[in-house]
Amino acid sequence: MSVSDTLKSRVSANFFDPDATLSEEQVQNLVFLASQAPSCFNIQHTRFVVATDPALKATLMGASYNQVKIKNAAAVFVVTGDLLAHEAFAARTRAAAEAGY
Repeated sequence: MSVSDTLKSRVSANFFDPDATLSEEQVQNLVFLASQAPSCFNIQHTRFVVATDPALKATLMGASYNQVKIKNAAAVFVVTGDLLAHEAFAARTRAAAEAGY
């Protein structure tokens, strides 16, 4: 399937088993995999917050236009970004530059 076809056929998951759970290991693996995606200039400015606690998911549901899927999902992944990450770019890449990369 082409990238174009994939993007056109993509759907949002709307229904989750409210009794399903994820182990801590599964959550950590998902965050690890997501964090491996390269970002612009490889500054890796994203951070992941995972909510599995029902009370926290209920709060997030309220902030998400009361989407029931937020409450029913085994884990809710909130992706945040450091809007000032570019300011530390030189310091973060100095060792690589000095090594000749």
